[in-house]
Amino acid sequence: MTRNLLSAIVVVGLVATANANNNAKVAPSKVSPPVPERFAGESTDEVPDFQRHVVPLLGKLGCSGRACHGSFQGRGGFRLSLFGYDFKFDHDSLLKVADGEGPRANVSKPAKSLMLEKPTETVDHEGGLRMKVDSWQYRLLRKWIAAGAPAVSKDAAKMVRLEITPAELVFSGKDEKVQLKAVAVWSDGAREDVTPLTRFKSNDDQVAKLGGGGLLTSGKPGDTFVVAFYDNGVVSVPVMRPLSDKVGGNYPKVAAPTEIDRLVVAKLKKLGIVPSVLSTRVPEACLPGPDWYPADCPRGGSISQGDRFKQADEESRRVAGKAGLRRLVGDPALGLHREQRRCVEQRDSHAKTSCQPGLVRLVEGPCREERAL
Repeated sequence: MTRNLLSAIVVVGLVATANANNNAKVAPSKVSPPVPERFAGESTDEVPDFQRHVVPLLGKLGCSGRACHGSFQGRGGFRLSLFGYDFKFDHDSLLKVADGEGPRANVSKPAKSLMLEKPTETVDHEGGLRMKVDSWQYRLLRKWIAAGAPAVSKDAAKMVRLEITPAELVFSGKDEKVQLKAVAVWSDGAREDVTPLTRFKSNDDQVAKLGGGGLLTSGKPGDTFVVAFYDNGVVSVPVMRPLSDKVGGNYPKVAAPTEIDRLVVAKLKKLGIVPSVLSTRVPEACLPGPDWYPADCPRGGSISQGDRFKQADEESRRVAGKAGLRRLVGDPALGLHREQRRCVEQRDSHAKTSCQPGLVRLVEGPCREERAL
């Protein structure tokens, strides 16, 4: 229940962020097709954009990841910013002459650029094969280098938001497949399908397994998120597979007096989880007050009710003779825990007891406050 409550709070935060982003208005336009279609052949005259295409592609290939050139130390004498957050640094690094190897982007001889030769293993590359010579990735990078490797201009459009569809997934069975789609919306009104340039990550591969290009396959029942990364956009997609058949019309009516309750119940309904009823075994007067804290429990901490009972008893013995004893002994939680333990000991020794059988040996009625150790 706690996990689902936290998930609901996260969803609320994501919705609020999405609403804030949607307030930025841009003129509607047609969605440009993905780059694999536009760079499928040699005939295109389009020049790839460094921010929109080159940097995300280097991130997708793993070049700017922390295990490669995106690490703080770099790799093989060459360093990029982690996942391309610094456009100027990355552009300067690509055009800078490396020690005895020439620049990564050779505008005078594009085909001899190390950023093409190394990932295709035309020359030795510690990172292994990342793309093939006849691939759209290769053609995109070569087109950019051949055009003079243009940098990001000062008046370049900014990305307004990243749209991921479907925005939420609820699978009904195992091995179901859904293709995620990512569309980048820019401040100049441009809209582009950037699915092949978007990095997708599943928080739990056993519930939702990602294949190439954002293809998602359902696994075991559960609840997780798939996170999409492109440029400065980070979007979480809730992914669920119900744990029971208590979904839709089969789900019982559950009270939701507050907005948080409503969000939690809505999530549980999708997961097929019916919350348990509130326990009434412990009289309300027996519950520890809000100002009750064991000596070793931080004021901002959290401790379960059962642990409070146990810790009250242990703490009272440890601090015997100290000023804190009076507070612990005077708390009803201590008396209730002592009464529970007395009942269990009588039961185990087959002694005659007034405790009600079938319960966890809780005393009905007013709490008995035990004042002496």
